[in-house]
Amino acid sequence: MPDFQKYFKEKIIEIRDINHRGNNKLFEIKFPKKSYLLKQYSERNMDNWERGKSEFNAFSYLWEKGFREIPQPIAFYMNENIAIYSYESGKILKSEEVNEENIAKATDFLSKLHCLDIKEKKLFGPACSACLFLSEYPNVLDRRFNYISAFSPD
Repeated sequence: MPDFQKYFKEKIIEIRDINHRGNNKLFEIKFPKKSYLLKQYSERNMDNWERGKSEFNAFSYLWEKGFREIPQPIAFYMNENIAIYSYESGKILKSEEVNEENIAKATDFLSKLHCLDIKEKKLFGPACSACLFLSEYPNVLDRRFNYISAFSPD
């Protein structure tokens, strides 16, 4: 297990590797009274996009704008490409578990993003599935679904 103690003043009591499908590494860093999410970003991709810096800055900006549906950004360590966020417990829902409340919350979040001024949206770095207009989301979802479906057995 990596030594992440240098990123925290308080003594870590446990580090839990969070298995997920992404290409970054996620860890729950546990302390006696609180936990944090440590995200170790993958190396820059071929177009030299600073994925960690871009994501951390976007989260920081949204947090400052009052978005509380996202983890709170705490710190970013550029040289190591590591970010610290508040730890928010939860689970990935299976499609049959998604209910009206979940859809309403997701819709509200997307609406809040959509309502950001165009100048604010241009502050964000590029993303693989970025879209600046609500009308673009169905196309992004279709592309992502088709991409993921290509890896699923029939």
